[in-house]
Amino acid sequence: MIPSLGAKLRVRDRRWVVYNSTKGVHLCKNATLADTFRLRATGLLFRRDWSDLDGLLLVPCGSIHTFGMRMALDVCFLDRQLKIVAVRHDLKPWRLAAAGTRVWSTLELPSGLLEKTGTEAGDQLVLREQAEAGPGGSMASS
Repeated sequence: MIPSLGAKLRVRDRRWVVYNSTKGVHLCKNATLADTFRLRATGLLFRRDWSDLDGLLLVPCGSIHTFGMRMALDVCFLDRQLKIVAVRHDLKPWRLAAAGTRVWSTLELPSGLLEKTGTEAGDQLVLREQAEAGPGGSMASS
């Protein structure tokens, strides 16, 4: 069963693995969570690159902007079950993006990753804490 975003996710300062179970590829192995107003508002604003992370999950978040940003993004708009509702490729700085009322969270990724992995609307994502994730995003066995 695919986990939906919920109480367990609301733990800051942890890193996350995001796996596209539809395509069988990892999107992120070191993503971070922005689940407060301050963290969502700051997002990737002051970054010049993706040096210590490879994704940012904004929860809740139905639209984003890249005002003041220094790098382009790929964006996945997700519903509560982590199914991709819409994607935006190579969103340049000083732009807006939204995907409608079904969106509950947004995953920001390095530009070009969605095309490289073939990720598209309708794909199902799986989210795991970094320490728990094994191959394919599944829980590691002891």
